[in-house]
Parts: sequence; structure tokens; C-alpha cells
Amino acid sequence: MIKEFPPDPTYAQMTEAVQNGDRATAQRFAHSLKGVAANMAFDPLYTLIAAVEKDLKTVFVPPSDPRWAAIDTTYRATVATIEKIVANPELLPETGN
Repeated sequence: MIKEFPPDPTYAQMTEAVQNGDRATAQRFAHSLKGVAANMAFDPLYTLIAAVEKDLKTVFVPPSDPRWAAIDTTYRATVATIEKIVANPELLPETGN
């Protein structure tokens, strides 16, 4: 399941909606990304997305809002970590099974 996160289009779709000024679509994709981040225990990404998604329910959060830059940085770091782990599974801790 973790391998499916990097190629998933949700982040790009959310970003496009924000750039286009489409609050409702941005909120919908932010909500989806928030759920995935929560389910995958990507806590830093979840925390950032949750705050913006909450605001998007009632107001547009413009691309100039610094939270988008923080989300982008955290998203890219998350993807980079996933790609590193997928390429090097020995980096995962032993599960004891």
C-alpha cells in the first residue's frame, strides 16, 4: 500500500485546484489526502493538511498562504522517504515475525 502513495494523483489534483481558485475541489482532495496521511501514519503531513482542509470547508486558502509551501515540502519529503524505503527494504525495522 505504501508503494501506491507516490504515484497517487490526489496531491497534484489538490494543488491544481488551489492554483485554479477552486475551493470546493481543493477541499475534497485535501480531505482525501488527509485520510490517506492519517491511515499511513504520516503524522507531519496529516497535521498540515488537516488544518488547511478545515479552513477550506468555509474559505479559500490562496496559493500564497505559507501553509501550502509547508505542505509541499512535507509531501515531497514523505514521498522521498517512501521511495528510499521501497528501493531499500532492508531499511525497515525487524517486525519480530
